[in-house]
Amino acid sequence: MEQIELAKVEDQDLFHALWRAGDLSWLCHAGQAEIYKKYREWAEKPPDPNKGDLARCFVMAIARRFGKTWLCLLLKFEDCIREPGSCHTYGCAFQRDISDILIPLARLISATAPPDCRPEFRVSKQGETGGFYFENGSSIKLVGLDRNPDGLRGRASDGVVISEAGFVQSLKHAVRDVLYPQLQGRPKARIILESSAPEDLETDFDEFFLPDAKLRSAFIEKTIDDNPILSSEEREEFIKAAGGRGSPTCEREYYNVRTRDGSRVVIPEFSVQRHVKPVTLPPYADAYVAIDPGIRDLCALIFGFWDFKRAKLCIQACWAERNAGTPTVAEQIRVAEKELWSDLTAWNGKEFKSQPYMRVADTDLRLLTDLDKEHGIQVRKIQGSRSELKEPVINGLRTAFVNDQIEIDPSCVALISHITAARWNASRTDYQRTEVHGHYDLLDALTHLWKSIVRQRNPYPPEHLGRSGVRVLHPEARMSRPAQALSKAFDLMSPGQKHKDSKKRKRDHGVPRL
Repeated sequence: MEQIELAKVEDQDLFHALWRAGDLSWLCHAGQAEIYKKYREWAEKPPDPNKGDLARCFVMAIARRFGKTWLCLLLKFEDCIREPGSCHTYGCAFQRDISDILIPLARLISATAPPDCRPEFRVSKQGETGGFYFENGSSIKLVGLDRNPDGLRGRASDGVVISEAGFVQSLKHAVRDVLYPQLQGRPKARIILESSAPEDLETDFDEFFLPDAKLRSAFIEKTIDDNPILSSEEREEFIKAAGGRGSPTCEREYYNVRTRDGSRVVIPEFSVQRHVKPVTLPPYADAYVAIDPGIRDLCALIFGFWDFKRAKLCIQACWAERNAGTPTVAEQIRVAEKELWSDLTAWNGKEFKSQPYMRVADTDLRLLTDLDKEHGIQVRKIQGSRSELKEPVINGLRTAFVNDQIEIDPSCVALISHITAARWNASRTDYQRTEVHGHYDLLDALTHLWKSIVRQRNPYPPEHLGRSGVRVLHPEARMSRPAQALSKAFDLMSPGQKHKDSKKRKRDHGVPRL
């Protein structure tokens, strides 16, 4: 970001007024302005503790040289001006970034500020933490986390930024155990984590914070293509210098793409572009519910149907929660079934049946028994057991994705996240457990469902039947005119004549009259 020359500002008093009002959005380029707007709208809403684990944490995945540090420092300057006497923290992955990046950027940002709003940088001395200090009593403590990981500790905080968070060691401990408790009693306090893509694939930033933020709609991503200050020629120059599109370096640095180890990914065949599509109910279908019970892990529910004509399993909804009691699980099943399938039916060969066709679950017999006896919800135990090796079981699901036999509605955010993030442990005997996804229980529920589908069952009625099961066409309606006349003549015969006529038809044609 180039320094603004005051000589070109037509009305310096106007900009001074904006500074004093704590509005620095005009210092953002168009790409930064989109991030600024989304963050401010999110930060103005009260935290929702029922969504995700860290309700006050906002995550930015931004390509290099987009200006994310400029934007975050500008946001902190606004917070300091808007809330006199507030205390903030700005943590950098590396100590050298304070002198090489933050201090020069602060000078550029504050070049248009009036003296009473211009922050002063002070080094650490006599117990005072190094950072930016404002005349109204607000401050921003600066911490290099590679040399001073304990520098984040403090009594209270009105907001935190961690720059290049993907490169910070023990990020989860720093945010969850050290920083988050400091926000108590500060309702406006928020945490911003910004980073370009780290080289290490198994970071806390990727494993914990990205999925959690996406679940809460507290996430934004920008690539080099979103940077408005680059001309198309300059953009292509830097893409080429990084190895070109598709190269690991270019994809990581400019497109936030993590190249994962294919040998550890559980479902490498899954593609959001191919397999995530809006799901629409067909006229007739068999619907299914799959349950993967859990107390320590998540209790996971999957709701979907088998589209017989297209031979596809379509997932409509999912739900997962820790420490979910039987009444909670039963209520979730009832609500989802009513919402999804109240008008859905299927022909069983004799009559139309309401849905679901089947509910299946893993081997928690206590839950299955309680659902049946206490709530009238019948659930079948799936074949197999928990002692089965996971890899052979999961291969059938992988084949289904290869053959495009599974579609998932975009609303199933948690399920999509589980499928995308699931990785094997080192011995490939089980999934690698994580804080956010637990044991990938939604993926297990999907596996249960795929194993239980009755694919050969046709839920469609014969063509001459309607949804009520009543014949739409009378048999005579399908006869020719001569046949209709003969039928009416037969109906007018006496019982004795009908008997003789039937014997004659059988003798002449070898078949009785229908």
